[in-house]
Parts: sequence; structure tokens; C-alpha cells
Amino acid sequence: MLKKTLVVILVFVFAATMIAGKTYALDKDYKIKRLVSQLYERRTAMDAQRQLTTYGTRVTQYVLPLLKDKSNESVRVMALRIIESIDDSRPSRRSSPV
Repeated sequence: MLKKTLVVILVFVFAATMIAGKTYALDKDYKIKRLVSQLYERRTAMDAQRQLTTYGTRVTQYVLPLLKDKSNESVRVMALRIIESIDDSRPSRRSSPV
């Protein structure tokens, strides 16, 4: 009986952690989307740009479409700066061990 109870508890704990992880990821994506939309507002653009650079490569999928925006040059420049500032920790293909 104790083993069955322990297994049920472990299953619930595992399910709860999976749900919590997905909720956190969705919450983070929402924050990124909100910050990207703030790039279009002059009074919040610089702060949003600074905050987006802290999310790393996760923001790339949201910032790349801004490069196609022909109507707003400042948003395109900020998108380029955000992409430029992303720290890509993958090893470069050009560097070869000596």
C-alpha cells in the first residue's frame, strides 16, 4: 500500500513540475512579445531594447520579423542592435583547434 501511495505522489509531483515548466516558458514568451511591441513606442523603446538583450537567443524569433518593417527605421535599427548583442555561446565554425 505504501509503495502504491508513493508512486501516485511521485506521478503527481512529476506532472506538477511539467505543468509549472510550461507555464514559466509561456510567461517568458509573453514578456518577450510585450517588450517587442514596446519597441514601437518612443517612450519605452530604449528600455525594452535593453531588457530584450538579456533574454539571449530566445528573442531571435520575435525580433527577426522586425527587420522587414519598412515603415519604421528606428525599430529596424533596434532589432539589429538586439540581434548583435545576443551572446551566442556556440563555438564558431571558423575556429579550428591547433
